[in-house]
Amino acid sequence: MLVQKRKQSDGVSSPDVGLRVVYWAMRYEISVNSQATFAGGVKKRLIAETELQPSEQRVLFKGKDGQNGEYLDMCGVKNRSKLVLMEDPTSIERRFTQMKRNAKIQTAQRAINCVFMELDKLTDQINKQTQLIFHNNIIKSPRKMKKSYCFFLSHLKVSAIEKSVSNGAKVLEVQITTLIEMLMRQAIKLDDGVKEGDVVA
Repeated sequence: MLVQKRKQSDGVSSPDVGLRVVYWAMRYEISVNSQATFAGGVKKRLIAETELQPSEQRVLFKGKDGQNGEYLDMCGVKNRSKLVLMEDPTSIERRFTQMKRNAKIQTAQRAINCVFMELDKLTDQINKQTQLIFHNNIIKSPRKMKKSYCFFLSHLKVSAIEKSVSNGAKVLEVQITTLIEMLMRQAIKLDDGVKEGDVVA
């Protein structure tokens, strides 16, 4: 990259120049020091106007790219000179990639929220039935006690997954799917168990 050098003037301040900047359909007028560089003067000044960082900007003067280290006056930029601002193509590509990534994350988050809504419903159903079992403490067979213990463990697994997601940890889709299927089977068994008189008040 070309870096221009200039002699330091003895205490003489350089004047500001007013520049016209075209950015798509937008028109801006900015004032910068005539001895500033494109990066330190023009691009830095345009951040507030366009919300583009200097690395995302391309500034053209008379059809040529103004390099970051080039001085305005040494490139022939004068008062009322016209500059053309363009967004760097690599910046556009990065923004588009980020937008797609954010869209995928939002879609996945909505899907996870729907899954946990269903998990909450199933967990609530299991909680009610499990509380009934342990509150009455009357189970006709050891096999039923083992089944109740499995229901209790399922509830703990749901709580653990919810806590992991809340803390930002990754949870495999197969874990959630498997847990939903298990909860649904156990919810059905609980209903059948109550109907058959396995738990009595």
